[in-house]
Amino acid sequence: REYRYDFVEQKFSGINFVTFLISKTAILLKTKDTLLCEFMLTKPYRLVVDFERDAVIKPKNKKLFDTFFTHMVLGNHSGYYRIVLYLDNYYDYKLTLDKKGPLIELIE
Repeated sequence: REYRYDFVEQKFSGINFVTFLISKTAILLKTKDTLLCEFMLTKPYRLVVDFERDAVIKPKNKKLFDTFFTHMVLGNHSGYYRIVLYLDNYYDYKLTLDKKGPLIELIE
């Protein structure tokens, strides 16, 4: 599939089951894990995305630049892991399941 975004690849060190392809207004969560749910929270604005996987992960945090996503946090819970994508403001978003993983597009 061709994407209309100029993605830059980001990874957390020691994590090989998810890769982040990030542009200014979109992020592709490249993983084979099953998406469980996603939702938006406020104060601060952030998207929460949960995936099924029984893993032991130390919480990880990565600052992002040149994007509406300011930073992301990865952590685990019993039977799933959570990715939290912090935003610089409120945006509507569209989530599409791609064969590579969920594609989240922010709507300005």
